[in-house]
Amino acid sequence: MSITKHISISLAAVLAAPATAGLQWTMYRTNSGDIELSVADGDGESNRILIGSDQYAYDQPMTATLSIDPEKQRQQLSVNWVASTGQHEHSLAMLSTEPPPPSPENVRMRWNSSDVVPLPTDLNVEHQVGRFLIQHTGAAGLLLHGIETNFTQPRSWGYTEGDVDGDDQANVVDLLQVITHWTDLCALDDSCQGDADFDGDVDADDILLVLRSMHRISDPNTIDDEIDEGTLSSGIPGEHVAWSWSPPTVDNLDSVVPFIWAPSWRTPEAVAADTETRPNRHRVVFFFANIVNDLAVFPEDACIDAMGNLTAFRSPWIDNGIVTIRERIDTWLAAFVAAGGSLDAVIIDNELTLDANQFMHSDGDCWDAIMDDPRFPSLADDLGFSDLRSINWGNDRYNTWNRVMTSRFDAAINAAVLDAVREYFPAAFCTNYNSFVHNEEFSSLDISGHSDFRTSGGCGSHDSRSFYGQISAALANSHLGSDVEVGNEAWSSLMLSVHRLRGMRHSSVGPLMAWVTSRSWAGSTTWPTPLQNDPLWDELVIHLGMHGVKQFLYWTCTNPLQDPVDTEGNPEHDQRRINDLMSELDDNIGGLSPGESLTQTSFAEKVIASSATDGQLVVWRFSFHPDVAGATIQFDNGEQFYIQPEIGRLGAWFVHGAHNKLTLNSLGSSPLLTAVVPYIE
Repeated sequence: MSITKHISISLAAVLAAPATAGLQWTMYRTNSGDIELSVADGDGESNRILIGSDQYAYDQPMTATLSIDPEKQRQQLSVNWVASTGQHEHSLAMLSTEPPPPSPENVRMRWNSSDVVPLPTDLNVEHQVGRFLIQHTGAAGLLLHGIETNFTQPRSWGYTEGDVDGDDQANVVDLLQVITHWTDLCALDDSCQGDADFDGDVDADDILLVLRSMHRISDPNTIDDEIDEGTLSSGIPGEHVAWSWSPPTVDNLDSVVPFIWAPSWRTPEAVAADTETRPNRHRVVFFFANIVNDLAVFPEDACIDAMGNLTAFRSPWIDNGIVTIRERIDTWLAAFVAAGGSLDAVIIDNELTLDANQFMHSDGDCWDAIMDDPRFPSLADDLGFSDLRSINWGNDRYNTWNRVMTSRFDAAINAAVLDAVREYFPAAFCTNYNSFVHNEEFSSLDISGHSDFRTSGGCGSHDSRSFYGQISAALANSHLGSDVEVGNEAWSSLMLSVHRLRGMRHSSVGPLMAWVTSRSWAGSTTWPTPLQNDPLWDELVIHLGMHGVKQFLYWTCTNPLQDPVDTEGNPEHDQRRINDLMSELDDNIGGLSPGESLTQTSFAEKVIASSATDGQLVVWRFSFHPDVAGATIQFDNGEQFYIQPEIGRLGAWFVHGAHNKLTLNSLGSSPLLTAVVPYIE
C-alpha cells in the first residue's frame, strides 16, 4: 500500500472515530520554576493551581496522585510537597464534571522520564489512576499529563515511544496528530497530544521520532533469528534491571539485559540491527574504545610552545577533540537512524579524563609543558595557583585541579557526545563512567585513602559511579569520621560504599546508575575487594536500590566481543544472583521512593539501614555485621521490635506504617539500636 493511500485511510478513521476525548490532567514547570497543576474535562472547563518556585524546597521531590471518582463525577490531581520552610504541604486541583468523567481504565498517562518516576498506586485508596514522583532538574516543560482513550489501558500506564494518541502504536495516525497539534509552545491546559518527544512543543522533531518508531515497530525482519524473541519482547517485569556488560548465558533472566556494544570498529548498521533484539526501554548502546574515548588525547590538542608549535605532551585544552568527536558521533547517529536503529540509553566508559593523575609524570615534564603553554595564564587564574609541580597525590592543589577539570571534562562529554545523542533521541538516558556529583561537604575516601569528592555538575541524564568495594592497604588504614580504621573486611567495603552513596545523595537528587561487579570478582592484587562471594555483596546491591538506583550497570571481568563468549569472569551463579536481587528489590520496594535522608555512616557502626516509602508504608533494609545476631529498634512512641538477619544472609526487611517513625541514633545515620545481641558460634 502506498504511503499516500495509507494516510488517506487513516485520516478518515481519525475523523470518524477520534482516539481521545481530551485532556484530563497536566502538570507543568514554567521557565521561572513555578509548578502549574491543571484538571480539565476536554471541553474547555478546567481548574488550575499554581505552586510558586519560592514556595517549595527545590532539593525535595513532589508526589503527584491522579484520581477519578465516577460516582461523584469528580477527577483530581493532588500533590504532596515540601515547602521552603521544611513544612509538608498539599495542593489539590479538582474538577466536577457533567457528564461523568472517563473510566480510570481508559486514561492514558504520559510523563517526562527525565523528571518523573511512576509509583505503585495505593491499593487501600479507591479511584487512584496513577502516582508519580516528581524530581526537580530545573528544566521547564511538561512533567506529566493524562488523556482519555476509547479503549482500556494496560498498566502501569506506560506509553510507546512515538505513540501520541495513546493507542499503543506508532503509526500514520500519530503523524496526523503531530501535524494537527503543531505549535511552538503547548498551552498549559492542552494535552499537547502531538508532542512525541515530550519537550513542550510540537514540531519536526516529533515527526522524526514517530517515523523512527514506526520503522522499528513495523519491520520484524530485522530481528536476529538466533535471539529468543519471546523472552526479549516480554520486557522487564519490574522497576529494577541489570544492564549487563556481557550477554547472559543463563535462560529466563528476566531482569538482565545485555549492552549493545558500539565499539569504534563496529558499523552503526550492525548496532542498529542489535537494537531490535532488546526490550522496549532497554535498548542500551555502549560506546566503547575510540569512538569516543580519545576525546582528551588527540595529538592536535597537545601543549604548544611559545612559537605555537605542538609538543609531545598532553594538554588540558581539548577543543579539537570536542569538535572531532562531535562530527564523528553526528555521522554515526545519522547512519544508525537511517538503518532503523533506536535507543533508550547511551553508556560511556571514558576513563581518559583530565584528572591530575593523568598528567603526573614522575619527571614533572608534562606539568612544565602546560605551564609553558601560552594558554596557561588563564588556567592559572581559574586554579588560583601557578606552580603545577606543587600538585601531589591527594593534596589541596590536586583537589583544586580536579575541581576545575572534572567540570570541564563533563562539559566536553556533553558537547561532544551526549548533546548529539539527545538531538536524535531526546528522552534517552545518557551517562559516563564515574561522572557524578559529590560535594566536598559530604566527602568520603578514595581508593588511596584521600578525600573523595567531585564538584562537577555531572553530565548526561544520570550520575554514574562504580561500587566495586575495593580497598587498598592505604585505604584500610585510613580514618573517616571516627577513631575506627576503615579496615579490610567485607563490612568495611559495605560501610565505605554506603558512606560514598549517601554523600552523593546529599549532594544531588538527580538519578544515579550504579556500576556493580559480579559477586565472585576478587578485584586486583593492589586493590582487592573483600566483597568477593560474601553475603554483604547482596546487601550493597540492595542498599543501592533503596537509595533510588533503578538501572544497575553490571560489569563482568570478561571480553564480551570474544567468540566463543568468555564465561570465566561471568559465572552462571553470579548471573542468577544479580537477577534474583533485581526481583527482590521489585518485590519489596518496587517503585517506592528513597525514604528518610540519613547522614553518612560511622565506621564504628555494626548495623546500618536504608528505607523507601510511598507515603503510606515505610520499608527498611537492615544489614548486620557478621558479629551481630540481632538488634532491638524502637519507634518514637516507645514501641520496640527485635530484628535479626534472614537465614543464610546478613540482612532483613522491616515494614511499618508511615504514621509511625523509628527513632534515629544521635548521628542520624541509622535507627537507634536499644540493644545489640552479639553472634556466638
